[in-house]
Amino acid sequence: MIQSEYINELVIRLNTVLLEKLNSLYIIGSASFDDYIENKSDIDVFGLINTPLTKPEKDQLEHILDDTNFPCPAAGLDIVLMIKEYVEEINPKPSYDFWFSTGQNWPKERWAEGSSTEMVIFIELCRQHGIKVYGIQPPVKFQKVDTPLILNAFKQILRWHTDYVLDDFHDHNGQNSVLNACRILMYIETKKFYSKTTGGIQFLIGEPNNLTVQKALRIRQNERFEKITKEEILKFIKQVEKRIDQAIK
Repeated sequence: MIQSEYINELVIRLNTVLLEKLNSLYIIGSASFDDYIENKSDIDVFGLINTPLTKPEKDQLEHILDDTNFPCPAAGLDIVLMIKEYVEEINPKPSYDFWFSTGQNWPKERWAEGSSTEMVIFIELCRQHGIKVYGIQPPVKFQKVDTPLILNAFKQILRWHTDYVLDDFHDHNGQNSVLNACRILMYIETKKFYSKTTGGIQFLIGEPNNLTVQKALRIRQNERFEKITKEEILKFIKQVEKRIDQAIK
């Protein structure tokens, strides 16, 4: 397992705070697709809890997971904790109890408990590709997320990329925006999830001369590259948004 020492310590720290509340933990994202790239990928963790967390528990989690107290060996840590019932019965905007990201070069962010359409993607990614690193018995039964909910959530993700194009913290070269758009497009065509790298490669099979995607893949693979302009990224995202709208109709 990628960064296994860090993951093992993460499980211990969460258990120390949550005790019997912690139900299970999964690795999702690049590591679960065998697409983890040193110094570029973050560690994405999706966890299920049996009962809601208290504010003191959330404050303590933030403290013990903060990169200054628990240095992340990847680009950063992005962790979501959700009450297990929300993966057993799906709604269009699932609630989460704790969402926190931290990293040496990331701004520390903690989102108050709430709900987000993006959670349906986390749930389905975990159902299909999640790597369990901790879990009690009996295991939680994930319900399949319907395709229209996935597509609507993808639209929200593309809007985020549009608002934060060339973001200094997470995507200053723009490759993540482009390759996430590629993997969304491939989902529309195949109803399968892909990693960023595979999504870009699959896209180029159909459109081998697309320079924007070519550049994004070179950046991700640490090859020599030309910069991707903001205009290129926004144009590509808009094309994929149109494909989502067509698929939803």
